[in-house]
Amino acid sequence: MRTFQHQPFAARQCTICHLDPVNGKVVLRASSNTLCLECHSTAATAKLRDKTPVSLFTGQINLASGQYADAKEVALDEDRGHPVSNHPVLRLPDKDGPDIRCGTCHTTHAA
Repeated sequence: MRTFQHQPFAARQCTICHLDPVNGKVVLRASSNTLCLECHSTAATAKLRDKTPVSLFTGQINLASGQYADAKEVALDEDRGHPVSNHPVLRLPDKDGPDIRCGTCHTTHAA
């Protein structure tokens, strides 16, 4: 496994993205792309770079100002634009193709 890109998320602060285990199972705070875009959307990276504390997941998580100012931005127009201009980022599986989401190309913890 590659070294973590989500330091200190993956190594020490699991509960930023994960709820405490429920019945022994890992539970995410949000689903797929919603989880990733909480920190990596254009609006999110702007607030993470701001000099004020940041609230994530509708107030479930509160971060000190500048704590994750180096988060990488994923600029999207609707569900398109990463890694190239018209590439879909969210596509549900259907007869024409498989689903596409952040996890299709990125390993969650190693990013």
